[in-house]
Amino acid sequence: MVRDENERGFTLIEIMIVLAITTMLGAVVFANLPGIRRERQIDLERDKIIAALQDARGRSIVQEDGLQWNVYFENAAESDFYALFSGTNYGTGTTTEMIYLPSSIEFNTPSATSTVSFSTRTGASASTTIIIVRTDNQAASRTITVNGNGTIDY
Repeated sequence: MVRDENERGFTLIEIMIVLAITTMLGAVVFANLPGIRRERQIDLERDKIIAALQDARGRSIVQEDGLQWNVYFENAAESDFYALFSGTNYGTGTTTEMIYLPSSIEFNTPSATSTVSFSTRTGASASTTIIIVRTDNQAASRTITVNGNGTIDY
């Protein structure tokens, strides 16, 4: 059959090929959706931890309330958390904010507890601290390093 110049449209085979390609692409995206969601969630939690560290450092530099500011990390059996606090020790200082990680995210490091302390005026840290957050299935992780000079790398 010869097509007339005025006839327009797609053949059934062309439509079926487009549908098959679209279906395959949709299946690939749908299969990766949980992984993509976990990647975004772990990035979000990393960013929240960095914000808490930067907040503590900034408060220490300006000596808010005349105190040193710190972030306490606990790798707890029930739910991992971190807390922004002022003073010299967690528990005896004043906790301003306590944040629990979602159930699908956990600390790999610290393995128990750790405190990142920032010096007043300089914002330096007493030592280099590494914090690693990961998904509960260990498929993805993010590392945050607080250097001795107080800089935060990720």
